[in-house]
Amino acid sequence: KWVRWAAEEKGCAPAMALLGKWYCDGKGVPKDVLGGVKWARRAHETLIERGVEVEENKAWLVKTDAKISQLTGGAVQSGDDDGLEAALRRRAEAGEAEAGFLLGRTLMARGEKAEAVKWTRWAAVKWARWAAEEKGCAGAMALLGSWYIEGKGVPQDVLEGYKWARRAAKTSIEQGVDVEENKATLVDIDAQIFQLTGGAGPSGDDDGPDETELRRRAEAGDADAG
Repeated sequence: KWVRWAAEEKGCAPAMALLGKWYCDGKGVPKDVLGGVKWARRAHETLIERGVEVEENKAWLVKTDAKISQLTGGAVQSGDDDGLEAALRRRAEAGEAEAGFLLGRTLMARGEKAEAVKWTRWAAVKWARWAAEEKGCAGAMALLGSWYIEGKGVPQDVLEGYKWARRAAKTSIEQGVDVEENKATLVDIDAQIFQLTGGAGPSGDDDGPDETELRRRAEAGDADAG
């Protein structure tokens, strides 16, 4: 009783979160997972409005929206807020990749396939580029590379794709991940870039192999480099 009063009458975010947990667990109240997640959502919204750990609570808000979408089959929430779809669209249009992904899933559940695919691809490319460029994630670099090579979600650019694949292999080597395997992959990619550019290496900070580098590898016994 006290928790409900604190949540409903006083706008106490911890009470909202606790009430949400109880509904999810069926602890002292009839179990209602959807109702519990909605209370959790109100808690995160309240904390954001009060400037408390805003970014962390925004991330949690996206996760609760995803859970509500899953529980309702993509239906829009009822209540005072703008609804799940409107909230997700607002965040996606502001550049939030995870919200774009969730918006795509919500639209797909409602049968709007073309719009859903558009947002899902946008979110995937945006996330992959962010992870590759800002976080130095080799996996994201490799994924982005494969998309460029295949023209999947981005304009097809085989050379750009191999450059991203090369960065992925170099990053993995620098991080000590599957070093020998990635060295071999690097040689294969260098050969592809060499062929695509007529012998010129990639431009930019991530220079490709020149004749000296290939000679060094060949003299070390690397058949592919030879």
